[in-house]
Amino acid sequence: MSELATATIGNIDYGSVMVGVATVIVGYIDYESVMVGVATATVGNIDYGSVMVGVATVIVGNIDYGSVMVGVATATVGNIDYGSVMVGVATAIVGNIDYRSVMAGLATAKVGYID
Repeated sequence: MSELATATIGNIDYGSVMVGVATVIVGYIDYESVMVGVATATVGNIDYGSVMVGVATVIVGNIDYGSVMVGVATATVGNIDYGSVMVGVATAIVGNIDYRSVMAGLATAKVGYID
């Protein structure tokens, strides 16, 4: 059992416009040739004028092999712009795979944006 967790965060400020992109990709691979869990959370933040508009898209994959639940992924993202202060919080929690009552994976990525 091998666990791979990767979090990549990009922040771009065009003048006074805060544009943020946060992507969290977590993959669980079972090297008994069986792919048992893939979770992807993508969050985009767009500032129109002085109004912060946040769009959060979460794709959660649950795979059941036999009667064993092997992948659960949830991501919650909140973005708030107070006047000219960009306040962003992105949290993605990906867990948790149980192989014969053994907890095998837990990945957490937290990202904050401040302009």
